[in-house]
Amino acid sequence: MTIANTAYWPESAENSYDLQIANNTVGGADLVRFEVRNNELWTSALGGNDTERAELDGSAGLVYAVGVPFWVAYDVMVEAGSPQIATAGGDPGGVAAWCVMGQIHGDNTENPVPWQLDYISDTFAVSIQTDPNQTWTTLWTDTAPTPRGTVRHVVVNISVSGKATDFCKVWIDGVQVVNFTGIIGSTNPDPHVYFKYGIYRGWQGDGYPPLANQIANVRQGTGSLASRITSPLPWPTHV
Repeated sequence: MTIANTAYWPESAENSYDLQIANNTVGGADLVRFEVRNNELWTSALGGNDTERAELDGSAGLVYAVGVPFWVAYDVMVEAGSPQIATAGGDPGGVAAWCVMGQIHGDNTENPVPWQLDYISDTFAVSIQTDPNQTWTTLWTDTAPTPRGTVRHVVVNISVSGKATDFCKVWIDGVQVVNFTGIIGSTNPDPHVYFKYGIYRGWQGDGYPPLANQIANVRQGTGSLASRITSPLPWPTHV
């Protein structure tokens, strides 16, 4: 499918509510609704890896070579719903092991994930992975949970090569929250990286309540998107 002139692969359990693309927005603005429900998986039968996710994978349309700086800008709103607390499975009463609402990924899924926007206990954070063994580093965690229904504006400028010259800059709602220089991703890097977005969470056996978000105004490329830092696009409205 194509969103804002960029091709994406859909990754979901292929229920009607997993991925819903609005086609009646003012000015034709892009707006996609994502939803995941307990144990509804993107399975091997669908080309997946038995995970709870509803995502659009940008490797279908735009990939970035090692060391090439690029930009991503998008807006995300999490819909009203129950807290992501396990109700069954191996950790009842525990919060989601992970929940992601945007990733920069590499060709090799076994390599570190260079960047992601985390969403744990209604709180956004930014993290990166590096060698060895996909080591996580959290670069920023918001000071408070985001009320459901609030639109957050995200802008990322990043270079991924597995070298000390890598950098990651992130702005949330016009405020720079990350200004990192250092190794990002694998020191034996993938040839390319790409952006994907939606919802990806685990563990699926823990019985988390349904979760839905809406993501709009997705733009990416090697050209600067710095204007989106202080001048976000309006949230789409329906005709």
